[in-house]
Amino acid sequence: MVGITEIVLEIIVAAIVLWLVGRWLVGKAASIIHAIWIAVLGVIIARIIGLIPVIGEIGGIISLIVWVYLIKRFFATSWMKALIVGIVAAIVLYIIHFLLPSLP
Repeated sequence: MVGITEIVLEIIVAAIVLWLVGRWLVGKAASIIHAIWIAVLGVIIARIIGLIPVIGEIGGIISLIVWVYLIKRFFATSWMKALIVGIVAAIVLYIIHFLLPSLP
């Protein structure tokens, strides 16, 4: 069972990374409040998708599509920029996770 602390940490780290990458690629439309909403909704939806055993490997693809849609919607940007923000943020989050394995 996943602890609430792990989920909160994941949301905080994801929000900061999304905000920084969003500011860099999208500009001022990427606010910290929007990044927090993207992180909260994205983490919750990804966790719910991960709980459904029937979805399996497709769950990762569905989660990615949801994250990109949330980025597009909240940062008011194009699909291409949203995809780039999502990919760069995912790479940065992976690097952070690799360097600090105790983080989610």
